[in-house]
Amino acid sequence: GQQWTLVVVPFDGTEEGKGTTLLFSIANSAPSPPQVELSTRDPSTKDSVTVKVSQPGVDKDGDKLSYRYRWFRNDAFMPWPDSKNRVEAGEVKKGERWRVEVVAFDSEAEGAAVKEEFFVRNHSPAAPTVAIRIAPVAPAVSPSISARGVAAAAPAPVLNPVVNIVATTDTLECAIVTPAVDPDADPVTYAYRWYVDGILA
Repeated sequence: GQQWTLVVVPFDGTEEGKGTTLLFSIANSAPSPPQVELSTRDPSTKDSVTVKVSQPGVDKDGDKLSYRYRWFRNDAFMPWPDSKNRVEAGEVKKGERWRVEVVAFDSEAEGAAVKEEFFVRNHSPAAPTVAIRIAPVAPAVSPSISARGVAAAAPAPVLNPVVNIVATTDTLECAIVTPAVDPDADPVTYAYRWYVDGILA
């Protein structure tokens, strides 16, 4: 930004001649790119991702630097503030590919961009709450006949309470008390494995 004046005067050993003047200014130099790193390269929808400047850019003019961040989701630019250096967990979805470009800025010019990418992986569902119950058995009662001659429905089986001790004659069932929740909103199914004295049955 400085303005310089160069005056060149010829001299023949006795006296000076008419001088020539040249004016020029010092142009701004763009900063060098920083080095950056991600807090994680393998996030799920439960994780946030932060960009950290691990090594600052260098400005030959000694200007103070700030950093600008541009985010892309599946190559589509995200219109976020360029000061945003963090993607929150609720802003990503499974299967998305993200890219962030970071540039150093000296209040006049940006330097070259550095890029980092990550892919949002699947997140396993949370564990359900389960209970072991004795399987309900419908009472062995014949349907009754109503006054109009129509068979009435048999009584509904009664769900037995949760048990820890059962008899060898009991039929057991595993009941889902609280369903599993999947952070990616995927449909959840259940696999059941029964163990006897710690050995898979």
